[in-house]
Amino acid sequence: MEYEIIDIIKDLEKFSPRNNEESLNKTSNYIKENLQKAGIDFLDQYFYVPIPYDEGSYIILDNGGKIIGKANSFVSGSFEEKNIYSSQNIKQEINIPHINYNQYYDAFSGVIFYDFPVINIKKSDLIKVVNSQKIEVYVNVKKTLIKTENILVGNVKNPKNIIFTHFDTIFNGALDNSSGTATLLYGIINNKVNIKENLIVFSGCEELSYDKPYYWGYGYRFFEYQYKEILEKSVKIIVYDMFGHSEPILTKEYIKEAFPIMSEYLYDKSIQITESNKDWIKFYHSEADTIDKININYIKEALDLLLKNL
Repeated sequence: MEYEIIDIIKDLEKFSPRNNEESLNKTSNYIKENLQKAGIDFLDQYFYVPIPYDEGSYIILDNGGKIIGKANSFVSGSFEEKNIYSSQNIKQEINIPHINYNQYYDAFSGVIFYDFPVINIKKSDLIKVVNSQKIEVYVNVKKTLIKTENILVGNVKNPKNIIFTHFDTIFNGALDNSSGTATLLYGIINNKVNIKENLIVFSGCEELSYDKPYYWGYGYRFFEYQYKEILEKSVKIIVYDMFGHSEPILTKEYIKEAFPIMSEYLYDKSIQITESNKDWIKFYHSEADTIDKININYIKEALDLLLKNL
């Protein structure tokens, strides 16, 4: 591939938000077309999965004004309580319908999705909500069945290592996870990743599903269901997800969150390549996860780190 990694990231971001069947198809076709151009074989692992689709969520103010928001929930509903929280506090446990917003950027965000009505608004609209004596919040979500896939590249019989990455997003996804997708695609096509020894899984459903107990990671579990034997026989399982804004690291700290599979004994040999600091939370799962957050030197370091661990 003549493109540099940053060029592939830019191409992938043209399909964002990659949270619906049309944009996911465009993304998977882009990946497969570039593999085909390079003469590299792949397998399609298609599946159907229900995801939440925002059909138009909003807040009505006491002056009749209307604020457009985005659903951060799997269900529809309405409420009038003025419960307001930060959308970027990933450890926050909230159990009531509420409004959230990104306090760092004037952008829609969706860090956590809930089983009760939640709406996200832009930071610039917060003052309107605060100053309104009365509000009416309407969250409109449709449970939508889509067809997507995992794209398998490399050794599917007895891979030494299995590398997982995902190409779906909540909103934009330069770091989460065009970074991992683009870097692996570049590495495969330019013969830097040994696909005779290893298997790469590009997943089209890591972010959202109605699956329980984890709504994220569905595509990884679907792969696990069909290919559990090669997961068990592999030497390493590497989750390649979200880097480029700071120095990449190899870590097990968040492996259960990054790779929510059913066979927990596989965590003994699972590792993640990701960001080294927590600054990413400011634009995580947000429209602010854009190309300007990427430092190409960190992207190259992430590729070097992967190759050293294969």
